[in-house]
Amino acid sequence: TFGLCDGLITQKGKAMRDRVLKVLDAYHKTRTMIHALERANASKKGVLAVCANIRRDLGRLVPPNFPELYDLERLTHLPRYLKAMQLRAERGANDPAKDQSSAAQVEAYSEALHHMTAELFPQASQDKRQALEDYRWMIEEFRVSLFAQELKTPFPISSKRLEKKRKDIERMV
Repeated sequence: TFGLCDGLITQKGKAMRDRVLKVLDAYHKTRTMIHALERANASKKGVLAVCANIRRDLGRLVPPNFPELYDLERLTHLPRYLKAMQLRAERGANDPAKDQSSAAQVEAYSEALHHMTAELFPQASQDKRQALEDYRWMIEEFRVSLFAQELKTPFPISSKRLEKKRKDIERMV
């Protein structure tokens, strides 16, 4: 059984390494694109605002300790979220006003998540904690649906579904 255990650890370690490398590659491509857009549009405040917004989201999604934060399943989705940020940057550079409108839709849910998380009691149920985690990833999928529809989401997502989930969470203990 010891050899079997070693093989499993090695297999999981390789899977983790492979996923982390894919995230790092997508992260690098996204940062490079944002930097290029900022240089090419140094005098365009709308484009710079789009880039700043994406940089903030990038830092939140992929902090330095991201391999410690996410399980293998979640790591699988990060490159798609990062690709969505790249597409958003490209499109946002061409139409900053449209980007700002879509970003405002997402921001309302992000703020709700922030408030619910900040107000979470230490004795809150595990169900509520899991619901907040699920809500966080629903918001990420909502970003994909708004900024990069062609990347698809693994489940249907909409403002209506996010609002329902928010209300469900608020009723939880």
